[in-house]
Amino acid sequence: MDKFTVPEINLMCILDTSSKENLLSELRLCKDNVYEPEMIELIDETIKKLEKLTDKEFSEIGFFIYAPDKMVGSGEARILPNGKIADQDYTDDLYEIYD
Repeated sequence: MDKFTVPEINLMCILDTSSKENLLSELRLCKDNVYEPEMIELIDETIKKLEKLTDKEFSEIGFFIYAPDKMVGSGEARILPNGKIADQDYTDDLYEIYD
Protein backbone atom coordinates (compact mmCIF):
# COMPACT_ATOMS: atom_id res chain seq x y z
CA MET A 1 0.00 0.00 0.00
CA ASP A 2 1.30 3.46 -0.91
CA LYS A 3 1.56 5.70 2.12
CA PHE A 4 -0.59 8.80 2.13
CA THR A 5 1.01 12.17 2.80
CA VAL A 6 -0.30 14.49 5.51
CA PRO A 7 -1.94 16.79 2.90
CA GLU A 8 -3.63 13.75 1.31
CA ILE A 9 -4.96 12.55 4.68
CA ASN A 10 -6.14 16.08 5.52
CA LEU A 11 -7.93 16.30 2.19
CA MET A 12 -9.66 12.95 2.73
CA CYS A 13 -10.70 13.90 6.27
CA ILE A 14 -12.90 16.75 5.06
CA LEU A 15 -14.83 14.39 2.78
CA ASP A 16 -17.04 11.33 3.25
CA THR A 17 -14.70 8.53 4.39
CA SER A 18 -17.48 6.04 5.15
CA SER A 19 -16.43 3.98 2.10
CA LYS A 20 -13.76 4.03 -0.56
CA GLU A 21 -16.40 4.52 -3.26
CA ASN A 22 -17.94 7.53 -1.48
CA LEU A 23 -14.54 9.11 -0.94
CA LEU A 24 -13.49 8.61 -4.57
CA SER A 25 -16.78 10.07 -5.76
CA GLU A 26 -16.39 13.16 -3.58
CA LEU A 27 -12.77 13.64 -4.65
CA ARG A 28 -13.83 13.57 -8.30
CA LEU A 29 -16.62 16.07 -7.62
CA CYS A 30 -14.19 18.36 -5.80
CA LYS A 31 -11.76 18.24 -8.67
CA ASP A 32 -14.41 19.66 -11.01
CA ASN A 33 -14.46 22.84 -8.90
CA VAL A 34 -10.73 23.27 -8.25
CA TYR A 35 -8.57 25.48 -10.43
CA GLU A 36 -5.25 25.56 -8.56
CA PRO A 37 -2.74 23.21 -10.22
CA GLU A 38 -1.29 22.13 -6.83
CA MET A 39 -4.72 21.13 -5.51
CA ILE A 40 -5.58 19.28 -8.72
CA GLU A 41 -2.30 17.37 -8.41
CA LEU A 42 -3.04 16.57 -4.75
CA ILE A 43 -6.51 15.28 -5.64
CA ASP A 44 -5.14 13.22 -8.57
CA GLU A 45 -2.41 11.62 -6.43
CA THR A 46 -4.92 10.82 -3.68
CA ILE A 47 -7.32 9.24 -6.18
CA LYS A 48 -4.52 7.11 -7.70
CA LYS A 49 -3.49 5.79 -4.28
CA LEU A 50 -7.09 5.11 -3.23
CA GLU A 51 -7.88 3.22 -6.43
CA LYS A 52 -5.01 0.80 -5.68
CA LEU A 53 -6.37 -0.04 -2.21
CA THR A 54 -8.52 -3.03 -1.43
CA ASP A 55 -11.61 -2.43 0.71
CA LYS A 56 -9.80 -4.11 3.62
CA GLU A 57 -6.78 -1.80 3.28
CA PHE A 58 -9.11 1.21 3.11
CA SER A 59 -10.90 0.14 6.28
CA GLU A 60 -7.55 0.09 8.10
CA ILE A 61 -6.80 3.77 7.41
CA GLY A 62 -7.19 5.93 10.51
CA PHE A 63 -8.87 9.20 9.60
CA PHE A 64 -8.05 11.59 12.42
CA ILE A 65 -9.64 14.94 13.17
CA TYR A 66 -8.90 17.66 15.67
CA ALA A 67 -11.85 18.11 18.02
CA PRO A 68 -10.67 20.25 20.97
CA ASP A 69 -13.98 20.09 22.85
CA LYS A 70 -13.86 16.30 22.84
CA MET A 71 -10.25 15.66 23.87
CA VAL A 72 -9.41 13.12 26.55
CA GLY A 73 -5.65 13.06 26.80
CA SER A 74 -4.10 12.32 23.44
CA GLY A 75 -5.16 15.40 21.50
CA GLU A 76 -6.43 13.28 18.63
CA ALA A 77 -9.86 11.93 17.84
CA ARG A 78 -10.81 9.24 15.36
CA ILE A 79 -13.95 9.13 13.26
CA LEU A 80 -15.42 5.65 13.58
CA PRO A 81 -17.20 3.91 10.68
CA ASN A 82 -20.53 4.67 12.38
CA GLY A 83 -19.73 8.40 12.22
CA LYS A 84 -19.17 8.81 15.96
CA ILE A 85 -15.97 10.24 17.40
CA ALA A 86 -13.67 8.00 19.44
CA ASP A 87 -10.92 9.64 21.45
CA GLN A 88 -8.18 7.41 22.76
CA ASP A 89 -6.84 8.06 26.24
CA TYR A 90 -3.42 6.48 25.95
CA THR A 91 -3.08 6.07 29.71
CA ASP A 92 -5.90 3.52 29.79
CA ASP A 93 -5.81 2.30 26.18
CA LEU A 94 -9.58 2.70 26.03
CA TYR A 95 -11.82 4.56 23.62
CA GLU A 96 -14.54 6.86 24.81
CA ILE A 97 -17.43 7.31 22.40
CA TYR A 98 -19.12 10.67 22.03
CA ASP A 99 -22.59 11.14 20.58
